Amino acid sequence: LSFTIAQLKAHPLGAPYVKEFEDLHAATIKTLMRQLELVAVQATAKAKVQLSDDALTQLLELINLALASVTDRSSPLYQRFFGSQRPSEVKRLILGPKLELMQDWLPIVKGTTIPELAAQATPLETAVKVADGAAEALHTAEQQLIDWSNIGAYKELIDKVNGTRKATHGKLAELVHKHPEANLPKDFAERFFVQQQRPTAPTRKEL
Repeated sequence: LSFTIAQLKAHPLGAPYVKEFEDLHAATIKTLMRQLELVAVQATAKAKVQLSDDALTQLLELINLALASVTDRSSPLYQRFFGSQRPSEVKRLILGPKLELMQDWLPIVKGTTIPELAAQATPLETAVKVADGAAEALHTAEQQLIDWSNIGAYKELIDKVNGTRKATHGKLAELVHKHPEANLPKDFAERFFVQQQRPTAPTRKEL
C-alpha cells in the first residue's frame, strides 16, 4: 500500500486514486494494532498456563511423596493415581492431559483418611481451578486470533485491499487508451503495484 500510494502521488494521473489507498493504509494500521492486542492477550494467557502448570507439577511431586510414604507403586492406591506411568512421565505432560488427570484425583484426595494426602486437598482443588481457568482463557485467546485472521477484520481488510487493487489496476490500464497524448507505456498500470523482483541487469563487464 505504501508503494502504491507513493506511485499514485508521483504521477498526475494517479491523483484521483490516492485517497482510497490512504484510507486502506490507515485501516491497515488500525488492524495491525488490533493484531498486536490479540497477540498480547494470547501471550498473557500462555504465561498464566505455564504458571498453572508449574503449580500442578509441584503438587504432583508432593502427592507422589505422600503416596510413597504410605504405600508402594504396585498398590491399588498408587495405581489409582499414576496407573502404569511414572511420576516423571506425568510431569512432562502439557497442561491439558495433566490437568485432566489431576482433576480426577480430587475426589480421592478430598475423601482420604491418609493425613499426608488429605493435606493436599485444598491446594489441589485451588490449583486445578486456577489451571482450568488459565486453559480456558488460552483457548479463548487463540480462537479470537484465529477468527480475526480467517473470518474477522483481517480477512475483511485483505479482501477489500485486493478488490481495490484489482479495480484500480483496471482503471489505470484504461488511461493508456484514454490519454494517447500522454504516450503512456502499455504496462503503465503495473508501475503502481509491487511486482516480483526482476533479475538485475548485467553490467557491461559481465556482458
